[in-house]
Amino acid sequence: MQKNWLFLILVLFFMWIGCGKVGKDTDNLAKSNNILSNIPDTIHRYDREGDLVEGIRKVAFWVRWDTIDPKPIVTPIEKFGFVDANKNIVIPIKFDYADDFHEGFAKVIIGDLYGFIDHSGKFVIPLQYKAAYPFNEGWAKVANEQDLYGFIDKKGTVVIPFAYDWIENYNDSGIAVVQQQNLFGAIDKNNKLVIPIQYEAIDTFRNGQTRVMQQQKVGIIDHQNNIILPLEYESVEHFKEDLACVRKDNLYGFVDKQNQWIIPPSYTIAYGFENGKALVEQKGKRLFINKQGKKVGEAPSSDIMP
Repeated sequence: MQKNWLFLILVLFFMWIGCGKVGKDTDNLAKSNNILSNIPDTIHRYDREGDLVEGIRKVAFWVRWDTIDPKPIVTPIEKFGFVDANKNIVIPIKFDYADDFHEGFAKVIIGDLYGFIDHSGKFVIPLQYKAAYPFNEGWAKVANEQDLYGFIDKKGTVVIPFAYDWIENYNDSGIAVVQQQNLFGAIDKNNKLVIPIQYEAIDTFRNGQTRVMQQQKVGIIDHQNNIILPLEYESVEHFKEDLACVRKDNLYGFVDKQNQWIIPPSYTIAYGFENGKALVEQKGKRLFINKQGKKVGEAPSSDIMP
């Protein structure tokens, strides 16, 4: 019986010690949350600082010491804020991450949520998104709790619904590449499909055209899904000087915009034309050819294949 009482006393003793430790850790956590409260309004050294953008500069500060109980913090905390040109703090150093300002708004992160602030530090788009990207021409790409992407405007209004696994920014033609279930297409600013979501890959548009892949074959389409080069090649480069370098049956050649062979496939490596010449490799030798496929010189050793 005495042993049982002794065991019970020991259990209560260790529980008391444990509770005391938890209480102390909780106090330290509360202090850590207030670490930044005593940072002065002007700091002349930061661990990281960005460029002066829209009149203010993003800064990052590694918090290593508890300003309430001056002891080293086991894991330093990096926080972000903004200063003016004279290094006066204009937006408190309290964010887990912050972007530079774009179009008057800056993306910020606290915990796992993203939102946007204005130059005063006021939240204009609340912390509510799983991902966010800077504003571009009045719209920002964001992701909701289901990890689906869409666009919002500066009032936080959804202008492109959360319906895509990924979405690119709009290009100069007002087209954005979108992804659904590992297939790609493109939409306009009214969320209308201009390129069906049917391709295994879509490249960046250049001069209104892009490379696409379907069933492991590559071709070129325009922003209205018109076929420029049929999807029959193993690889295709964008047109350079009106010719596209393509690969078929593991050999490279050049076709024109009517998909006619101008230089038949006979090269193990080839790159697009520049100033009327293309660098190619044939039978282990590197050389330059002209647009008629004639050799115009050997590539010197300094011309290493990209």
